[in-house]
Amino acid sequence: MTSKLRNGSWFGRRATLAWLIPFGAAVACSAGTPPPQEPDPALGGGDANSEPDEVLPASSSDVQKGIDAIQREDFEEARRVLSAAHAADPKDPQAAFYLGVSLEALEETDAALDAYRQALAADASLVEAAVNASALLLEKKQDAAAALEVAEQGLRAAPNNAALLMNRALGLEALGRGEAALDAYEKAVAAAPENHELRYAYAELLVGANKTERAKAELEKLANVAELRGAVANLFGRAGDFKGCLRVLDAALADAPTADLYVRRGACKHGAGDDSGAKADYEKAIELDASFAPAHYYLGMHLKEAGNKKLAIASLQKAAELAPDTGLGKRAR
Repeated sequence: MTSKLRNGSWFGRRATLAWLIPFGAAVACSAGTPPPQEPDPALGGGDANSEPDEVLPASSSDVQKGIDAIQREDFEEARRVLSAAHAADPKDPQAAFYLGVSLEALEETDAALDAYRQALAADASLVEAAVNASALLLEKKQDAAAALEVAEQGLRAAPNNAALLMNRALGLEALGRGEAALDAYEKAVAAAPENHELRYAYAELLVGANKTERAKAELEKLANVAELRGAVANLFGRAGDFKGCLRVLDAALADAPTADLYVRRGACKHGAGDDSGAKADYEKAIELDASFAPAHYYLGMHLKEAGNKKLAIASLQKAAELAPDTGLGKRAR
């Protein structure tokens, strides 16, 4: 068991998995399931650090004052106190790390990265600094190669750290290193098996790599996660498993019927060859919420394919009116 700095929303973070697409942003036609719903659901499950380590005490009274200020979200005060502590002892990794935390909160990305790197130079085993630096490099700097280097440095000190494993996977994926990214995601999921967001991202990558059986095995583990059902059904559809897609959506609709879920199920039925069932679901979605533009869009596309030009135009015009500034609205026009 190693020691670590205190954990919390401002201290040990990880890169954000940005996989959810607003409904209608990437709709092509009604041959597949819609993209995940908007707004993005709150995801979670799984500690960012899977190791139950002992928390180190603050290295000095000034560092403790800085930590207290961060916890109060008084980041200007934290920067003032921690800048002084870091200047007094540039080799104190805690002073550098917490200074980085305060600078990051103030959106001073370059200065925060520099502070995290100084913390790692003083103590290469400071996992939290590696986590935060690699996350910043991925999210703000879009520098996957540098993020990967930092994450791998941190993993030498903490091989099972789920946040670092995830950041490494994201870096490899961004660099286009598909097989290596898949292996990295698999290790990250093993380190944080309850992190639903991470498992979904792994399944999505598997689908993209045409490893559909492995993807479906991962999706089965997410099928009962309420806030993910729409996204999971979508991915089942992309994997060509329309039975799985329908099963997930049937359960979701039984719990809480919404226009969004009916449209998703309609698109899934279309993929399975049940066009009459698809049409019924699009119409049910409109019955539930006549202002839901995707329902009109998908119904319009169905009518177009069925050769009913007049009604198709009316449905597509309605979709364009309801969502004029979206990708879906533009497609409808």
